[in-house]
Amino acid sequence: MNSGYFIYDPDFKFLNLGVLGALRELEYLKLVRSVNPQKYHWYQLGDMVPTCNKVNYKLSYKPGTILCPRTKKPVLYDDVKDQIEMLSSYPITEK
Repeated sequence: MNSGYFIYDPDFKFLNLGVLGALRELEYLKLVRSVNPQKYHWYQLGDMVPTCNKVNYKLSYKPGTILCPRTKKPVLYDDVKDQIEMLSSYPITEK
């Protein structure tokens, strides 16, 4: 299951609505898997954007895995965190 975007409003950041949404989705998945254990082996929080306050709360979930864009295999976020932060600091240029 891939989580969609949830509500985000900087004035209500203290409510951690993204975390609340993720917990609700995980409870739903437990219910679905109790009926059909073969379904939904992974829960994906959606896109990871380390420099975006709207979605970077996802980086606090442990252990976090991400898909390598080259190999399409899951890797632990903590193992590649430094490389991701370095690449995120590069400017995006247009040709």
